[in-house]
Amino acid sequence: MFLRVRRFSFLSACCLGLLACTGYETKKVPASSILEEELKQLDLKEVDTYPAFTSCDSTEGRQATKACFEQIITANFYDYLGSKTLVVPESIRDTVWVRLAIDQQGTPAFLTMRAEQRTTMYFPELEGWLKASLDSLPQVHPATKRGIPVTATFRVPIILQAD
Repeated sequence: MFLRVRRFSFLSACCLGLLACTGYETKKVPASSILEEELKQLDLKEVDTYPAFTSCDSTEGRQATKACFEQIITANFYDYLGSKTLVVPESIRDTVWVRLAIDQQGTPAFLTMRAEQRTTMYFPELEGWLKASLDSLPQVHPATKRGIPVTATFRVPIILQAD
């Protein structure tokens, strides 16, 4: 009798165990679904780290690194333009907007320039000067997204003032 109760208990426990496991079914999720979810959550317009020069390595924080990068770019443009002789028949004050890109290798590229018509009339070489000034930049570390180097574009204001 004791053996029957024991056998019955054992079989009952096995049956309950098998029935209990059916609620824990795992679904197979395709990789494309996971990728779609990641892309929905991923902000492709924002980078994790901005491009930086070696002199900006000591700055902490994304915004501080970005500010350091923009200051060096702007100072480079001003230094190059300061080496040119600019003569104008009237006073000029204009903000020239320069779009540039830093690619995955850290190479800067001039994209576009936006300035008032009279500025481009008085300084027809301005775009060429701004492009040429990029050649004198120190080595740039590229921007990264999830640890992978990516191309980043920037708009940098250059204030021209001539009296």
